[in-house]
Amino acid sequence: MQLDVIQLQTELGICQTLTITLTEPRDLIKPSILSDLKSKIPQDLDLNQGVILYGISPIWLYGCLIECCRNAPWIACYDVWTQKAVVVKSNVQKLAVGDTISIIFNRTPGMAILIGGPPDSGKTVFSYALSRSLLEKDKSLKVFIHRANWDGEGNWVLEMSDRQVATQLKKENTCPVHELGKEMMKNYFGYHAKAIKNIRDVMDIVLVDVGGKVQDEKKPILEQ
Repeated sequence: MQLDVIQLQTELGICQTLTITLTEPRDLIKPSILSDLKSKIPQDLDLNQGVILYGISPIWLYGCLIECCRNAPWIACYDVWTQKAVVVKSNVQKLAVGDTISIIFNRTPGMAILIGGPPDSGKTVFSYALSRSLLEKDKSLKVFIHRANWDGEGNWVLEMSDRQVATQLKKENTCPVHELGKEMMKNYFGYHAKAIKNIRDVMDIVLVDVGGKVQDEKKPILEQ
């Protein structure tokens, strides 16, 4: 894991940002790294300024980084789906916990690859394997899997060692959104279309699992 300080353009101006990079994408990051986390904090991180935490990592790592940065005037965590940083700690009046800060990216959007197919055709396994393969070929690539579906399945299904528990959790978390009416479907895929657009602004490749065949209600996703 590597931590770096960069500057991001936001609606508030330039903001100090602590980026999280997993240097070995194939390996699940272990909690043991927390024992010397403070030694990995860059010396140029200025805790007299606000801090945006940016990067893909386990929630417990974010929690520890928030603690390490607790003396900063404010701390926010970047949300890739909305392209905003959410304030999680603040000692200043201008920002309250729960406020959001829009991030402004000036880059060509990354490629989006749509993955679809009949139920149980292996979309989840394929998209996960493809992302791992891409990262093996080029570790500098920013690859993101976006699950624009409601079947309760994600990378965690493939990463869990207990296959029986994984299958049970997948079954219990399946939500038949398609049975909830056209308005729900419209809102659901409209949300994911916006999320994909935002993700493309920061990632090189976005693998979009649409959870089945491409149907009319999924057209907003195709437009992204």
